Amino acid sequence: MKLDEYSTKIHLKSNEVARKILEKVNISKDFLISDHLDPTPAEKKEQEEKTIDFGIDIIKFLATEGVTVNYATFGIDKIIDNLTGLKQYINGTLGSYEDEFLSRSYGVKNDAGKYRKEEVTISDLMIKLAEIQKSTGDNQFDFINEVAPELPVDDEQAELPSPFQDK
Repeated sequence: MKLDEYSTKIHLKSNEVARKILEKVNISKDFLISDHLDPTPAEKKEQEEKTIDFGIDIIKFLATEGVTVNYATFGIDKIIDNLTGLKQYINGTLGSYEDEFLSRSYGVKNDAGKYRKEEVTISDLMIKLAEIQKSTGDNQFDFINEVAPELPVDDEQAELPSPFQDK
């Protein structure tokens, strides 16, 4: 897509502004990403004040750069878009790795000879689950079950056999 002269000027200025904002974020990273996980009310207030001061600093910076009101946050939008793209790439890549791992672990191929977890049947899943449970100690209660986390587990329950285990 070829941009007209006006749009090109806006994009180039926004790119320059985005880079400088990233520099400012880097300088302020310690208070923007705080290690105070359970801040006191006084610490929360201090954080809010620092964030307001940072926002004022950014607005002053935008003003000195001659950024127009309508495009004041365009540079920030570019940063957000790039970080969002990075997040999607990481999640997609890791999801692909997990998909390949699961597909190969089941050992089931599709008609084209490719490992695909979509080809796995319920019985394939149950067999593989029983195998892995057995190889990891066969304790049904050493796995975090998010489906029923409120169920209590005592020592006697921990000794129960897997419902998928060979009889």
